[in-house]
Amino acid sequence: MSNYRPILGSECCTAKQMAATKNALLSLDFSADDEPLGEACLFDDNQLWSEQVIIMTLARVGSDIGVDSEKLRYYQQSYPQTGFIAAGGVRNIADLQNLKAIGINSVLVASALHAKTISKADIANL
Repeated sequence: MSNYRPILGSECCTAKQMAATKNALLSLDFSADDEPLGEACLFDDNQLWSEQVIIMTLARVGSDIGVDSEKLRYYQQSYPQTGFIAAGGVRNIADLQNLKAIGINSVLVASALHAKTISKADIANL
């Protein structure tokens, strides 16, 4: 078994491709204008999804405006059987705690680690 899993972004992946892929994670990507990027069915047909799905708001990646809690809450409540991974906008430990409170237990974090606004100890104490 491989440790590698491809990630297919909704803006460059079709529903047909996702359905034919066995080991990939889907990233549901949203534009700077908060518009879904890609085929509409990818955003609401959970039969096309992997067991975990990334929700990425591109305008928030590397920004200091925080996560898109409203969108993440919508997906978590609408599709509770799916493990969602938040991507874009995590600033600090409070953002991680808020994500955990709404049921998001996985997150992609880079900028906050580089800026040292989140530490290893913060993550260990979640």
